[in-house]
Amino acid sequence: MSISFKEARRRLPEPFLKRLEDRYSLSDYESVLRGFMVSRSPVFRLNSLKIAVENLEGRLRDEKVRFRRIPGFDGSYEIVNGKESQVERLPIWEEGKIYFQGLASQIPPLILAPQPGNRVLDMTAAPGSKTTQMAAMMDNSGEILANELDPIRFEKLQFNVRKQGVTNVSLRQGDGGVLYKEHEQSFDAILLDVPCSGEGRFRLEDSATFRYWSDRLIRDCAKTQRRLLKSAARCLKPGGKMVYSTCTLSYEENEGMLAWFLQEFPEFVLIPVPDLGIQPLKKKEEEFSEPIRIMPNHLHEGFYVALLVKAG
Repeated sequence: MSISFKEARRRLPEPFLKRLEDRYSLSDYESVLRGFMVSRSPVFRLNSLKIAVENLEGRLRDEKVRFRRIPGFDGSYEIVNGKESQVERLPIWEEGKIYFQGLASQIPPLILAPQPGNRVLDMTAAPGSKTTQMAAMMDNSGEILANELDPIRFEKLQFNVRKQGVTNVSLRQGDGGVLYKEHEQSFDAILLDVPCSGEGRFRLEDSATFRYWSDRLIRDCAKTQRRLLKSAARCLKPGGKMVYSTCTLSYEENEGMLAWFLQEFPEFVLIPVPDLGIQPLKKKEEEFSEPIRIMPNHLHEGFYVALLVKAG
């Protein structure tokens, strides 16, 4: 798809572009726009609960699927010059042995790094991508409480948990903002991938991805995020760790949200995010050095990930 910078600026909301210009250098501003212009390659991960790497790659070769291993992401693959539909017709997909999951979506579980035997909370879990990824990382041991408010999305969560052969997940449909009333200081690790304004997912070829963006949407999302963070803070055990992540670029939902949270809950500290080999996007003046902000490109959406530990 060939879109010029001029056309990109014409299509995207002017207040959004002004925000980018104010917070990023010209080269990074243009890199973000370029990330919105490209079509993203399909990415999937193997489900280690059902298949080993060597068996998966052999079956992909047998089916003439061209793939590339993604450095830094064990068991994750890019389809080369192909489409998801090419793989979705294969038995390995039908059997839940692979799962299509964007690379950015795989990052928060890798950073949280839940261990076998842990008790983990996935507070906004649907459709189950990160829940099932963590279950595989934990080898189906310990416990994951996967919570989802929306009933339709909850059904997708249930379906994916079953299809992936996950057995260490308990499902809950309800408001994550009140979970602390049932589970105060109950979890070793919490994944909070919050509802957000979705700026990192903008694609110029699909106007639906940015049609409903507004400053008001950011404010509404930030209100929800604060409520969920308050609940998550109370659910985490002393000494436990929490990942806060968004698929947006806005200050209010990222750096601004962390500044508010650390003031509200001084028992939490930010720690550096492990290096996964992805080039972070820096703004003109960094407020926090520990989280990472990931630039959108052909492999992944824009993303923001912070790792926090609760004093023990």
